[in-house]
Amino acid sequence: MHHELEELCTALSSISTSIKNNSRDTRSMTEISGAWHIATLTPIDLAEIPDQLLQSIKSEDVKNLSEQQTLKVKALTKTVMALQPTIIPQLFNGNPSTAMSPFMDTMNYISISIIHLLSWKTIKDKSALPQNELRRLESTPSKINTLIEGTSDLENKISKINDAYSAAEELPTTLDF
Repeated sequence: MHHELEELCTALSSISTSIKNNSRDTRSMTEISGAWHIATLTPIDLAEIPDQLLQSIKSEDVKNLSEQQTLKVKALTKTVMALQPTIIPQLFNGNPSTAMSPFMDTMNYISISIIHLLSWKTIKDKSALPQNELRRLESTPSKINTLIEGTSDLENKISKINDAYSAAEELPTTLDF
């Protein structure tokens, strides 16, 4: 995996571990805080969000990133790391209603960005494709072979046209003698 993606995974893992270490409570955040206006997720649910993101990244096993993608991943890592000293402690220190929204918004942003970065996938199971796309894909090699076979005939025709053009250009000179 690309080293910048590894760093992002490490940051996500750190966030997940921090959440798990800060609360072992199995009740929802609504029940823990008594606030009705926060997500009814448990601390374990919250810890699973960055875990699932890092598993998605690892499953892709991306080895190469463009310069632009590398910069984006670095920025995402910095964003995730900024949660650690500011937002994560507030989830369990009496401010969950204030901290929940920025945490969820950040995780959503990271998720959307990861999907965008890793959107092209190699499909190993062709049956996962729609039937019309599968037919088009399977017919492509024969179309390419037909084009390749036709190129020698086209080359011969082009050569004859060029010869005829040269002969036509020399014709006035030949007639003058």
